Amino acid sequence: MEPVTVRVIQQQTKNLVCNQSTTSWPLTVEVMDHQAYTVQVYPTRHRPVGSFVVMDAKDRDVALYAPLKPQDARATFPAYAELPPDLRRVLEATDGQPFYQALGDQNKAGLLNIFVKMDRLGVWEWVERLNSVAPDRLFADISQAIWLRVPIDERYRWVDSSLHQPPPEYTAIGSWKTLERAGNLQLTFFGPDDELDIDKPLKLDADIDDAAGIGHVFQVLGHALTNGVTHPYDIHEILVFRQELVLPYSLA
Repeated sequence: MEPVTVRVIQQQTKNLVCNQSTTSWPLTVEVMDHQAYTVQVYPTRHRPVGSFVVMDAKDRDVALYAPLKPQDARATFPAYAELPPDLRRVLEATDGQPFYQALGDQNKAGLLNIFVKMDRLGVWEWVERLNSVAPDRLFADISQAIWLRVPIDERYRWVDSSLHQPPPEYTAIGSWKTLERAGNLQLTFFGPDDELDIDKPLKLDADIDDAAGIGHVFQVLGHALTNGVTHPYDIHEILVFRQELVLPYSLA
């Protein structure tokens, strides 16, 4: 187990009552009932986390989850033959195994995050072919059926689509996002500029973001946060530990 430093600060006096490194759990710290404390945990390969707690004589247990630091995480992905059948269906319509194997680790993670999220919501079945995959999103050809279903589904709300660039010869026709505190799926739809061109499929831009931020979801201490594009490994942690989804790849 990696070394972890635990700091416990008594709020009223600001006294440091614990500053201990350990590799074994649980860690016992002497505290006073009905007093407020800040508990901070500093792992080596995980993000540091903290929490404000008031100690109760009946329940003094404090449990914090520290998500992995993306830059230190190692991902293990399934082989192509081990992928879920409905994902392989879409990959076969794209370029099959070569397409999957050519994806970098972050792009694979992004694809698997979005597949599992869409599959749980029952909308992946209408994805027909992938156009491209990025760490935080994918672009795909889709069936008309998904466009007819999502706008009336109470698990989504309408959102502005102006930040989503349509493909050439296409126009944005609507965007909807799921309602979770974090790990939201956003589906942005594009239709052909020529509405009479029935040979062109509808297009989808599907992305997952961390909404409130990984810091709020896991109480990550501020200095350990980074700005920029949502990292797919952060999304993995949110989907697994906050939404209890089972992803086909693991992080260590």
